[in-house]
Amino acid sequence: QDLLVSTSFGPGSADNTSLASEVYDGVVCSLVINNIATVNETKGVFREANRLLKSGGKFIISLPHPLTLSYRTNNRWTEWKPGQSQHTLQPGEAFIRKILTAKGTMLEITNNFWHPDMLAEYAKETGLIPGVKVEMLANEEQIQTHSLHKLYRSVPFFLVMSFIKP
Repeated sequence: QDLLVSTSFGPGSADNTSLASEVYDGVVCSLVINNIATVNETKGVFREANRLLKSGGKFIISLPHPLTLSYRTNNRWTEWKPGQSQHTLQPGEAFIRKILTAKGTMLEITNNFWHPDMLAEYAKETGLIPGVKVEMLANEEQIQTHSLHKLYRSVPFFLVMSFIKP
């Protein structure tokens, strides 16, 4: 309940939060980077995280794994435009993900492509040091609970990266 009393909301964006500088131990950006279409704005997210963090603070990002887009399951696939493939995508280029929910609803999600190496480079440009990179696999409980395809055991569909402010 104390959290609700001390929480406030205001206008801002991932690259301009208007929060205080150098006071946070951590900044989390979950499923955001993959929705940003420009190099400048993506670099801005890293600049903003660096501004917000105390020395030694961590910036954590998560996104659908950009290097497993060609894998197809019964309920998740990429719908490529003519001439487009995982290997031809440019930084920030949009592509369509189709997801069939357990209730049979088809979701169509536009994502933007960011190679992990590009993200690490953007972090370095803003003064952050790349840390741990985790390619997430589903465990048996997650596969059963969420009716996931068995491919989720061996193909990392999500990526988590950490960066540290020196």
